[in-house]
Amino acid sequence: MNKYAINKGDFRNTGIEAEFTHNVNDKWRYSLGIGYGNPEVKDPSTANPKWVQDDGRIDASASVFYSISKLTSGLTYKYLGDREYYGGHDVPSRSRLTWNTSYDLTKNDNITLTMNNLLDKDNYSNRYGNLDLPYNWKITYTRTF
Repeated sequence: MNKYAINKGDFRNTGIEAEFTHNVNDKWRYSLGIGYGNPEVKDPSTANPKWVQDDGRIDASASVFYSISKLTSGLTYKYLGDREYYGGHDVPSRSRLTWNTSYDLTKNDNITLTMNNLLDKDNYSNRYGNLDLPYNWKITYTRTF
């Protein structure tokens, strides 16, 4: 059991995680991950603080990657379920599909295209009703020295 002090009070989470990665050949690989936990927080602002669920209990992911020469591309699906109860309702499950492609221009220069929320889902990023960004993309240039 881990216990951390955070702004909301004490936090603890006990659980298990597993990941499997398989290299199909020199170009293709995939990865599957699953986690189950019991994230809880004890809020010091209440008169009689009790441990309550603080985040999703189920965390799952599936990814497929393709690499050739200087190019790497990956598609990742991520799911967060069995989320906490807040404001009279359960926070909805969250699912995201992301595509990332990276190309090494030189040994020190890289350009990356990332496309987030490909399914354009209305995912709650937290219990307060804040939504993730809709479908969006970014191009990143990186230079290492």
